[in-house]
Amino acid sequence: MARAGKSDRRQPVGLLRVPNRGIQPRVAIDDAGVLHMVYFAGEPATGDLYYVRSAEGGTTFSAPLKVNSHREALLPRAISRGGQMVLGRNGRVMVAWNGTYELDRPGVDKPWMKKPMLFARMNDAGTAFEPERNLIHAAYGLDGGGTLAADRAGNVYVFWHAPAPGTEGEANRRV
Repeated sequence: MARAGKSDRRQPVGLLRVPNRGIQPRVAIDDAGVLHMVYFAGEPATGDLYYVRSAEGGTTFSAPLKVNSHREALLPRAISRGGQMVLGRNGRVMVAWNGTYELDRPGVDKPWMKKPMLFARMNDAGTAFEPERNLIHAAYGLDGGGTLAADRAGNVYVFWHAPAPGTEGEANRRV
């Protein structure tokens, strides 16, 4: 039998209520132990993303910062479509989510082929989020949610599931 090491010790699990009656939280803890959270607030069909942080392990939270710049830009119908958050280089907060509004796409008549995959990041001062931007330039037709990853070198990767450009249907979906 292997001997248990430090990493095998069980850590206590704490339960926290999402601030401001929010739902679908995404949480990350930075190297200094600060808890970062994004969450959804709004009506079941559309709403907004908010960000808070806590240096006391969730005892108190900062005032919420709105992540999205377009009103009710989040589609929360499934948890997979909620906001996804990562901490990048120097602890910069970055968020990606499925958008609710339709983009102007001439010749496209299906609403689901006009929805954006949105991305926003905290500004350099850490006081607000930069305006969100659509990342899709060819593969429209989001299905489910997206996700993102970042590394300490400053690279950020956002992934989503959609048909290959110029196609439709499940058989043509790609990441």
